[in-house]
Amino acid sequence: GLSPENPDTPPMLCMFLRKHLTGCIIKDISQLGLDRVVFISLTGTDEIGDPVSFTIAAEIMAKHSNFIVSNSEGIIIEAVKKSDLTTATIRQIQPGFKYVLPPAQDKLNILEKEKNISKAVLLEAIEQSLLQAYKNQFDKADNVEVTIDPETCDYHILASKTVVEEVED
Repeated sequence: GLSPENPDTPPMLCMFLRKHLTGCIIKDISQLGLDRVVFISLTGTDEIGDPVSFTIAAEIMAKHSNFIVSNSEGIIIEAVKKSDLTTATIRQIQPGFKYVLPPAQDKLNILEKEKNISKAVLLEAIEQSLLQAYKNQFDKADNVEVTIDPETCDYHILASKTVVEEVED
């Protein structure tokens, strides 16, 4: 097959990414629940060696999809699709503006809708699976608690231990 030709001048976003993100390290990839936005957190250094961090918000929303880069304060630096109040009524996407999540769609979670599994039941099953994985790894799960935040789906595994002066084993 034929490959498309490279343009004479790279797109602005491409030049921006080369300038600012070359040498950066991906520190985290996250998603709020099953929402349509994936966040990629990066750290690196600028041209004079000072530490910098960026977040890329990959918004996957059909014709409204976007790729937005913001700095450590959440201020937009660059975006594939920019919008202001003349082109968008909900939020503005412009360099210098604070990044704001797209509006919630108030839709059912896909697992609830297609598989008829409530979110509470699903989260409980995940908690039990994490507890079992802990037990398999450490041979027991005494005093272990697994919690999942139902809004963000962040989870925590807490293993309570008693500190003693001398080991009695």
